[in-house]
Amino acid sequence: QQGVHHVQSLLHTMPKPTIAAVNGAASGLGADTALACDFIMVSEHANFTWSYIHRGIIPDGGGMYFLPRRVGLPKAKELIFTGRKVDSVEALSMGIADRKSSADQLVSDAQAWAAELSKGSATALALGKTILNQTFELPSEQIFAQGSQAQGICYTSTEHREAVMAFLNKSAAQ
Repeated sequence: QQGVHHVQSLLHTMPKPTIAAVNGAASGLGADTALACDFIMVSEHANFTWSYIHRGIIPDGGGMYFLPRRVGLPKAKELIFTGRKVDSVEALSMGIADRKSSADQLVSDAQAWAAELSKGSATALALGKTILNQTFELPSEQIFAQGSQAQGICYTSTEHREAVMAFLNKSAAQ
């Protein structure tokens, strides 16, 4: 279990966005692993189930942490306590999944989305993701303080200086 927790934590804390592309059954640990990602893209063939209850166990791969953050506590309890299957349409409507694609385009669409999400500053992206991942656990004052510290780091980055120069040069050229 420690190995599973390590992998789930790596997905969750990676300094770049992670996207799960689900094109079939994501059950138990598979569903938990998808939830550990920042975003979930599904095809029409995708479905999710946290059927641990039918085996006399509980979600141990992060489902009890990630699922309530996506769908709310009462809905997470219902899905975990019943172990019922959720199809792609319902997954999108309740917030388990974020986007839908056709089965034949799923991986390429997920890769295109990842490229889009990664166009900005890697420093700002990593810092922003780290702070956002803590917003439900920390009080607002701590999130604001972390944001101020992160902004200070961003202001001193090469990426920021280059972006400002590009903006100024574009404005000067007009």
